[in-house]
Amino acid sequence: MTNVRPSSNKRQWEERILIIDDFGKVRSGSHFKILARVFFGLGLSCLLAASLLGYLFVQARNENIELKIRLTQVEEKVVQLKSDKEILMARLVMAGKDAKVAPDAPAPSDSSKRVVTKKKKKTE
Repeated sequence: MTNVRPSSNKRQWEERILIIDDFGKVRSGSHFKILARVFFGLGLSCLLAASLLGYLFVQARNENIELKIRLTQVEEKVVQLKSDKEILMARLVMAGKDAKVAPDAPAPSDSSKRVVTKKKKKTE
């Protein structure tokens, strides 16, 4: 059978940070390892947050561009509908002059006193 236990002759490498001050005193620098890991984690999380916010910004910008286009289209439609309304109002006024409606005509809901008038045909 083979020996399952590891050999005690092998060295295990362990990285250590040692701080030597001006007077030659040696101190442990293990807290720098912890700080480096913390800063690495913070940097990674900031990078992820920045990429997420960038993506959301691009999506919002594209939506705003589409909404501006739709707003322009709706404003053009409003202008067109206003001009159509003016034309129809003018036609209504012209049709009212031609129909010779009696000024004292009752409301259309009163069926007992309805006045019927005929329109003249326009020749164009």
